[in-house]
Amino acid sequence: LGDEGEGAEQQPVDEYDAVFGDSADLLDVHLPEDSALSPREAAAIRTVNEKLADLTIGHCAGCREEGFDVKMKTPTLCTRCSGDTANDVRKWSDENNTNPCAVPPELQNLTDMEEMLISRCKTVMQVRYTKG
Repeated sequence: LGDEGEGAEQQPVDEYDAVFGDSADLLDVHLPEDSALSPREAAAIRTVNEKLADLTIGHCAGCREEGFDVKMKTPTLCTRCSGDTANDVRKWSDENNTNPCAVPPELQNLTDMEEMLISRCKTVMQVRYTKG
């Protein structure tokens, strides 16, 4: 095999290295410690990076809520679901049949009229705002 290592690329000798140098002298260049940012700006960037690193997405197994601002009381339940102790069945759980499942491909591109014709129930919602 000789001097050639297997898989090593052989670089040809540059004829201008003798005139201009081979840039080995640039390896020991001392860069100034001065930053382009002021200490206040550097601290602000450091704070933002720390806050971004601390962000986590919360996912509640009870109500299926997912997001950055979900306040988790236990590793699996948010504060709202952990406080819901009236029933064993949680309001938005699979046991209550309120968790929407994936739509089959045959039903994905229906018009509003087609959805109303095949639905089993007609949903009516009324929102009332009260004081107190």
